[in-house]
Formats: sequence, structure tokens, C-alpha cells
Amino acid sequence: MDYFYDVPPEFATPTRPAFEARGGYMGMELTAGLTYPFTDRFRIVIGGGLRFLAGNANANSPLFRSKMNYRAGIGFVWKILVSESTVAD
Repeated sequence: MDYFYDVPPEFATPTRPAFEARGGYMGMELTAGLTYPFTDRFRIVIGGGLRFLAGNANANSPLFRSKMNYRAGIGFVWKILVSESTVAD
């Protein structure tokens, strides 16, 4: 918690008061992803997530900005090398 929310006194400013972070509930996250194989060597991956931070133990920190965050991403997987010997199904 210190890494995200702690403000030591030596870094306090008039607009960012000192704050001592504490352990506790950090929030919850919901993630989802999909993968689609185009060929046996190439696939696309799409994913995203929501992070809910309402009720966070450090919500009073001057560094706490938002009660909800989101993210999305897309990626590609390309198998450059594939073994000739595989395990039979």
C-alpha cells in the first residue's frame, strides 16, 4: 500500500498533505479475455478489465484519484518454432 498511497512528510506540499498508508482492502478486479487461433502458428488475443476501488482502505490518500479504472489490450501470438515431435491426443 505504501508504494501507491503513502506520502512521507518530506514529500508533502500544501496541495498534497502527508499520508501514512495502511494495509487492508485494496479493491476488486474483473477481467476477461478471448483468444482466436487463425492458424496453428498464429492467434490473436483480446482482453480487458475493470478495477473497482470504492471502499479502499487508503481512499483518503491525496494520491487516490479514481474509484474505478479500466484497461483493454490486444495482442498477437506467433509461434516461430514448433517441435516436430508432439504428444498424441
